[in-house]
Amino acid sequence: TEYVARFLGIRNSIALKSEAGWNTDAGRLEGDLSVLDGRTGPVQLYVRPQGVTLSDPTSASEGRGHMALPIGRVVDFLYSGGEADYVVDVGGITLYVTTPIARAVFKAGDAVRASFASKHTLLYSGGKLFQG
Repeated sequence: TEYVARFLGIRNSIALKSEAGWNTDAGRLEGDLSVLDGRTGPVQLYVRPQGVTLSDPTSASEGRGHMALPIGRVVDFLYSGGEADYVVDVGGITLYVTTPIARAVFKAGDAVRASFASKHTLLYSGGKLFQG
């Protein structure tokens, strides 16, 4: 259930609306949205911090099986052992991102594109899991 997803620490929750495509409160969801084919109405997307990839906003799309949010901005980051934890604001949506230290190239204030593979998401419609 969605409750269990939150209980297990999946901090990133994004509400999706089907309005001439799939949109968030921050704007249009882009990329391979085939996992949402045939769906209507609101969908809640959950993704673990380790499942989110940050990239330069001008870089090419991740490709097949990946979804991307509109351009956001790094609010904060913290090194913790071999990982870096980022807080990213995407038009009012707060994302938590954990990445290996070797990929930690962004600093506070940098513009970034947040993307994730659909295989790393949990998708709920009407409170029921339909992909995950």
